[in-house]
Amino acid sequence: MKNKTLLLLLLLISSTCFAKKIKARVTFNNLTGEKIKVSLNVGKNVVDPAAYEYRGKEMLSTEYSWTFETDKDIENYSVIFGSAIILKNGIPAGKITGKPIVISKGGIQNYSWDIELKQSNKRSLDDLSSQILQYNPNLFLNEEISPKPISGLFNQYLGALQAFRVKNDDTIFEFRIAPVDMKLALKIGEVKGTQTSNQSIEFANLIDQKVKATIPAITELGLNFSYDRMHSIKLEYKDIGVVDWIKTSGMKEKPTSDIYKEDIALLDQIELGKLYFKYGDSLKLRRIDKAYIFDGIYLEHVEGTSINGGNEIDISTFVTNSGTFEFKNSMKTSKIFGSSYLGYWISNTSPNFDGLLEYFKAVYVARISDVLDTDEQLKEEYEELRKVNPELPELKNKYEIKSYYKRLLQNYLKDNPQERAYFNSENQNIKNEENFTDNLSDGEVQLLMENANEKFEFIPDNLNLEDSKKMLNKLNQIDPNIGNKLKISDQQLINNNY
Repeated sequence: MKNKTLLLLLLLISSTCFAKKIKARVTFNNLTGEKIKVSLNVGKNVVDPAAYEYRGKEMLSTEYSWTFETDKDIENYSVIFGSAIILKNGIPAGKITGKPIVISKGGIQNYSWDIELKQSNKRSLDDLSSQILQYNPNLFLNEEISPKPISGLFNQYLGALQAFRVKNDDTIFEFRIAPVDMKLALKIGEVKGTQTSNQSIEFANLIDQKVKATIPAITELGLNFSYDRMHSIKLEYKDIGVVDWIKTSGMKEKPTSDIYKEDIALLDQIELGKLYFKYGDSLKLRRIDKAYIFDGIYLEHVEGTSINGGNEIDISTFVTNSGTFEFKNSMKTSKIFGSSYLGYWISNTSPNFDGLLEYFKAVYVARISDVLDTDEQLKEEYEELRKVNPELPELKNKYEIKSYYKRLLQNYLKDNPQERAYFNSENQNIKNEENFTDNLSDGEVQLLMENANEKFEFIPDNLNLEDSKKMLNKLNQIDPNIGNKLKISDQQLINNNY
């Protein structure tokens, strides 16, 4: 009996000893591209205050893998887990914890962990600011990149024709024909995103001006970023990215790259013709064919709170040369934006409409004397052209100017006989019809005249009230849509601001 009891006791001791002899083969794969300090930790769970570091090692950014076997027993039913502290210039800048496993059987157990910096755990000092949203405000034709209601984009810019010239590496934008003026709105084109996405990005950075330029709408939070503080920006967005201008099924059956002469109002043709007469082949005509839009953006800002540098470094803690900061109890500033656009531009693949400019020049010489019918107005207009284009002949009065323009038109029609019928039917004297200004107040006349001066370069400045009425009536007889076209300038201000 004693021998049997002794044998059972020896078996129990042997079994207990064997249960403690548990080892693990551990592999850490450094996929962060950063220098890190990794360690294998042992405890009852990942938040066990008594958990201890079993073994640790600093891994360089070029050191991709570290494998070892535990060389002493680990107690049965312990939890083992890896951790990695990101090192920036030798200073901890965030901690990542790997998935734990429970040691519960004998023999060698494998623990492998790929250490990665993802959007959910990347907490470093030179983080995602250059990768957030791939857009380049330097491409934009508009200087103001704050969010603007998307209706203004479709009415005024995306699909518009833009006349411009390049001088000394500077682009000078001369004249734009809005989609609404070409009767393309509201069916300007389908919105087809080429880089749209639905994501939620959270990151932190030692804020500088690059971040403001990288994050759409960040300046709209109205924050003064302290350079010596840590800042966290949460950005959630829906359907954000580049959209192209393309045809819709309701538009005329013609290639997207084509523009027909009848698409352009006569006053716009006269303006383009003057610009080409003035600047020659340095004037370019392209379609605005790209825009950066979003369906919605949520922005949230938190400034880090300074804490004692001896506190535990974890995923919500940042160490900088200015101190140690956390975001757990900080105040939040947030804002939501609805469907908006940030900017629009002309891509390298935008079609070239320069071939129409010679025709518009012919329209200008054929019709400008209908608008400027006094000797003084026509002569001032011609002298303005000669200041830029001194090769034009010196002419003394409106009769010499009209005779010169007639010869230019005849030369154009000689080379383009297919246009002769159009010019013969269109180039008629303006008829005395009902006065457009009869139902306008003096203030409305002045406002429309100011908008006309701003829109069209060929219209004289500083006309008195009576001459302004005469000019507006002549413009209306050439283009009966002139009232809506000039009023759009005021509406545009409303469309572009919340």
